[in-house]
Amino acid sequence: MSNPEPHNDHDRFLARLSDQLDEIETQEIVRDFDETALSARGFIGKKNIEIKRTMRRQGTDREHLMFEQGVDFERTPPGTRFEDLDIEDYLFLDDVQADALIATREQDEQDSFDAGVNVRKEVEAEKELYFATQRGKALIVDKALCVLPSDVDSSVHVRVATDGMESVADLSPAFGQGKPLSVNTVLGALANAAVVYGIDREAIEEAVDGANQSRSRKKNMVVARATPARPGEDGVVSYTFETSPDTYGFKILPDGRIDYKNTCNIVMAEKGDRLAFLTDPTEGIPGTNVYGEAIAARTGKPAVLTAGQGVTTNGEKKEFYAEMNGSVMINGSVIEVVNTYVVEGDVDYSTGSIDFNGNVIINGTVKEGFEVKADGDIVIGKNAESSRLDAGRDVLVRGGIQGKGKGLVSAGRDVHAGYAQNARVEAQGNVYIENFSINSYIF
Repeated sequence: MSNPEPHNDHDRFLARLSDQLDEIETQEIVRDFDETALSARGFIGKKNIEIKRTMRRQGTDREHLMFEQGVDFERTPPGTRFEDLDIEDYLFLDDVQADALIATREQDEQDSFDAGVNVRKEVEAEKELYFATQRGKALIVDKALCVLPSDVDSSVHVRVATDGMESVADLSPAFGQGKPLSVNTVLGALANAAVVYGIDREAIEEAVDGANQSRSRKKNMVVARATPARPGEDGVVSYTFETSPDTYGFKILPDGRIDYKNTCNIVMAEKGDRLAFLTDPTEGIPGTNVYGEAIAARTGKPAVLTAGQGVTTNGEKKEFYAEMNGSVMINGSVIEVVNTYVVEGDVDYSTGSIDFNGNVIINGTVKEGFEVKADGDIVIGKNAESSRLDAGRDVLVRGGIQGKGKGLVSAGRDVHAGYAQNARVEAQGNVYIENFSINSYIF
């Protein structure tokens, strides 16, 4: 007893499911019964076994189309354009053959409908007949019946980065009897895109095999890489002393305690000492982009160091020497040897006590317990707490001396201070107190 023909999309879905089950059952019968098993069931000799299945016709409610037996179709989403269709999405549909009748409908139907791409419409006996003009998948696209070709050539779409440093490709395998995808197909596409350098043949072979085996596209596959240019190394200024020491020295007292107040990082130099030398920059190594074009390489920048006061250079100005005894000062790209040492902030644990053979200028305060000794002058921008100041010439404290009965200010010539409080001041010359002196010993 034959099953009724489906006339709507829901019945069509059930019919398709039934056909698939029939096919599975047929395959099971053919697979399960070999010649011995068939003979045991009364089949003697070589005979063709034909299993007849019921063929159904499918119809649509909307267009009133009646598809031929064995013809499968699919309706695309609203607004779909035929040129945007992808055969990969419809491989589950059986093919309709070229010139085969796909579907029919009554000519007097009210709803408009027509033959689309790869479909020919004929009118016969007040019926519209829709024929495939080539092999493919039957699709209803908007208000037209179309056939999406099953035979699709493979394709390769190559893209190159704007900087020419990389090339990627989208690889589409062939479908049906289309031209197959191969490594040569990809190489030809690269040649058409003028990509000639850095081609990764191993990656191409892997991508081609993957696309063909999975029957799916491989997108954004890197198929060529450029060799970037290597910039030259910049010239280097090398100093013969530690410019930024992480740790400072310290003094171990007789009882084993560590006196961090005695730390100091003043860099001293004697006349003739080599202070620094320059290393020349190197040239870069050119690169090559995927077009085979050279990529210029940047040459390294030369090192810059200028000899300031108290410093001289050799003939090539690549080595720097001290012209005098003093402290080494680096100010940007200028190196100097001076007999004045400058402390921008306070004399505290960050600087340690100072012992210098020239002048010492302190823009901050000398904190309690620290010492500043200079063969020349000592100039303090703020105050001197209960500390020890020992100058070979003058001492100038722009703020005041706060001795707390413990500090000592000693000068080989004069002492100048804004005030003195609980201080001990000794000078070979004069002592000048601008404001007041309280509980202080002045000698």
